[in-house]
Amino acid sequence: MNNGLNNNTNNSGFPEIPVVNPDLSNANSADNTAVNNNVPTITPGDAGNNLTEQQNTINPDLNAGVSEKDAYVDEKLKSVEVNDYTPPSKGKVGLMIFFFIFLLLFVVFLPDISTQIERLKGGDKKAEEIVTGRLVCKLSENTVNLDKDIERVFNFTLNKLTIATFTTIVRGDPSEDEKELNTIAKNCNSLKDDTDPLSGIDITCHYSQGKVVQIEKFDFKTYNYENVRSAYIEAGGDIIEYEAGHDIDNIMLTMKQSGFVCNKTK
Repeated sequence: MNNGLNNNTNNSGFPEIPVVNPDLSNANSADNTAVNNNVPTITPGDAGNNLTEQQNTINPDLNAGVSEKDAYVDEKLKSVEVNDYTPPSKGKVGLMIFFFIFLLLFVVFLPDISTQIERLKGGDKKAEEIVTGRLVCKLSENTVNLDKDIERVFNFTLNKLTIATFTTIVRGDPSEDEKELNTIAKNCNSLKDDTDPLSGIDITCHYSQGKVVQIEKFDFKTYNYENVRSAYIEAGGDIIEYEAGHDIDNIMLTMKQSGFVCNKTK
């Protein structure tokens, strides 16, 4: 039967089906062109930028808000750092150094400062206010082989001298210094003998075990300097030149000038 088609039959008796070989090159070219026109081309270098642009495009308002907030916080932090920190001026640094040095000196000299404060409060007035009492003066002298301790005690009333007691103690080796100690004891006894008849003076001598003690007591109610002077010169003693009523402060000044350490007591 002829249906208008070219029916070819093969040797098997079945009709041959025509094989169509379309030209796919043009179709593929066209499809690729269409696809390429609709899909943007992304190169490796632009991948990050394109992704950021797409994210910003997805939610531009959210990203803008975050960015502005971060910028605001950064500006605040910078402002706080700049405004809160102010380097100290040279004047402040110098004042701090001066204060530190002053504090150190205050600690070091605190005892002296305390003493001065006590004096300002009237600590020394006690000594100045003693008008009746005793003035005690002491001095130590040493030679090659002998030690001498001298004590001068002045009793006073209303700052006027009334009685004086001089004590002299000489120490040495009982064997090696026996000759010198004997001489000192002999002079003491000689002075005692010469002054016994005189009033206002009493001398005591004691020598034992390498120590000579000489004590001279003066009562200025009856003591007379001119009567005692010659006896002291002969004995080689140290005569007291004070008389009754002598000012006690003047005596203290004289004793200090001679090297004595003096203190007033009641």
